[in-house]
Amino acid sequence: MRVERLAIVPQGIFILLACAEADAICPQCQHRSSRVASRYVRNVADLPWRQTPVVLRLEVRRFFCDRADCPRKVFAEQFPQIVRKHGRRTVDQEKWLAQIGLICSGQASARLAHDHFIYASGDTVLRCLRRCVVRPSDASSPRIVGIDDFAFRKGCRYGTLLVDHESGKVLDLLDERSSESTAALLARYPNVQIVTRDRSDLFANGISAAHPQAMQIADRFHLHMNLDAAVVRLLERHRAEIARATETAATTDAPAATEAAPPPTTGPKPQVPAAMRARYQRAMELRKQGRDIRAIRRETKLNLRTIMKYLRMAGLPPRLVRKSRRKRAVRISPRRLSVLLLHEKAQRKPGEKKIIEHLLQQSPSVSQSIELARQCSTILQERDSGKLLEWIGRAKQSAAPRELQNYAKGLEQEWSSVKPAMDLPWSNARAEGHVNRIKLIKRSMYGRGKIDLLRLRANARAP
Repeated sequence: MRVERLAIVPQGIFILLACAEADAICPQCQHRSSRVASRYVRNVADLPWRQTPVVLRLEVRRFFCDRADCPRKVFAEQFPQIVRKHGRRTVDQEKWLAQIGLICSGQASARLAHDHFIYASGDTVLRCLRRCVVRPSDASSPRIVGIDDFAFRKGCRYGTLLVDHESGKVLDLLDERSSESTAALLARYPNVQIVTRDRSDLFANGISAAHPQAMQIADRFHLHMNLDAAVVRLLERHRAEIARATETAATTDAPAATEAAPPPTTGPKPQVPAAMRARYQRAMELRKQGRDIRAIRRETKLNLRTIMKYLRMAGLPPRLVRKSRRKRAVRISPRRLSVLLLHEKAQRKPGEKKIIEHLLQQSPSVSQSIELARQCSTILQERDSGKLLEWIGRAKQSAAPRELQNYAKGLEQEWSSVKPAMDLPWSNARAEGHVNRIKLIKRSMYGRGKIDLLRLRANARAP
């Protein structure tokens, strides 16, 4: 290329370029031709110079193709190093727009480009991103991978994420979550030896179908989560004991002037709102009739989690109705209580300490159950598979609460994946970290990005 003319005007810098070669190659028959038919000028936007827009004016020649058997009689010369075919931006500008599109969303990238005197819309940035970024092919197949799901819409639609633990990169994303898609995804990587996952049967079945000899490792974080969930369900059955412990703590913490007042039994009595009692009774009646959970949901208009909570509870727990807000005790939920009971480092408020003390004193069954759960939590932190196997034997006894019995049975059934989680250093933490990155990327795209853009941005600058 040679510079024919350069003009600096208030609107920007205009550079007229022309090709220095005398001939060009026909794109149809690859035959060289030097016979010029006509000329025209293409205006192509380039990267700015010192906050000044730069426009390249390319003098394009049309050539006759002198080959008789070529169906193309006239063709225009191309400049692939400068601009793509029919493009109105240089290759360098499109690459710059694609790079900022990887980091920002479409509209945010357009605003950033406008500040740098590059005028493009959000849709243009996304087109450049899809056009310029090519996913690099992995030279070596991964050996140790982690698989996890992420939500497009929580509770409704999920996708699948595959991560290479050794390189830390995202291998692929799927816009669905099923055993069949998991098996098809893992089948593309024949050298997989170890797969970390959550405790879902969906992923376990897919991994077994694709790589039957691969070692599956259950994520330790999910083992802790499942134990916490079991303790929460246990405490939900003892809401009445929690209410009594809360009332006792409120009475003992009352000022000295009120200590001579009547005992707590004459104070505010536990009550249940009538509407809640009616919903609970209706759900129980439908369950006795043999209805499934979804049918109960359609009849009662209750949330699925609420119905599951009702079915696990021995009875509807009472709620304290207090006459004065100034004497209101600290309220504590079963979920918060499970955190305080299982994790010694959790910060406890003064009122919460009193409630826990009274609860463990007044309910020996809750105290024994919490002690058994604490033993399991300690073993999981120590990562001792032998002690965990012994704990499973103790938890399966009839004296243990049914929530911990079910948790122990689940560990026993998945022992082939639980034992490596205790003995080996691999876990699904890296995949969980990428799930958090995907959540941030989705929010920056306002939930409107398709799976191809999500895949491109998840692969970009991954740790």
